[in-house]
Amino acid sequence: MDRKILIVFCLAAGSMDLATGSLLVVFPEWTLSLMKVPTPGAECSVFLRFVGTFVGGVGSLYLLSLIPVCLRKDWGAVRYCFGFTGWLRTLVFIFGSTAILLGWLPWQWISVPICDGLLAVFQFAVLARRRIPRSG
Repeated sequence: MDRKILIVFCLAAGSMDLATGSLLVVFPEWTLSLMKVPTPGAECSVFLRFVGTFVGGVGSLYLLSLIPVCLRKDWGAVRYCFGFTGWLRTLVFIFGSTAILLGWLPWQWISVPICDGLLAVFQFAVLARRRIPRSG
């Protein structure tokens, strides 16, 4: 796979999650309103901030994985990032979809499992086809 595509993917996925997570930490209710998701009561804001910390952490993994690429053209961290975050995204897809189907979450949350599921499929396809360079 073209190295530029991998870099753009890591920058896009990382920035998306880091921004969403940061916004959930600082402005949880406003962030949910941007997502068109019903806002729970104020007592839930600490849990939204906790989730935001996790989402931002996942996003930071993509960005951090690019440091060895920039410094020494070593793509190993990107491979690990794709595996680990692909697994986390698979779990979010399974839980999110199930929670919506069971009525635990309103249907407006559907963009979260769809996005995570699609990103996980892409990442696992890249890994399965050994499309991430070794080095150089």
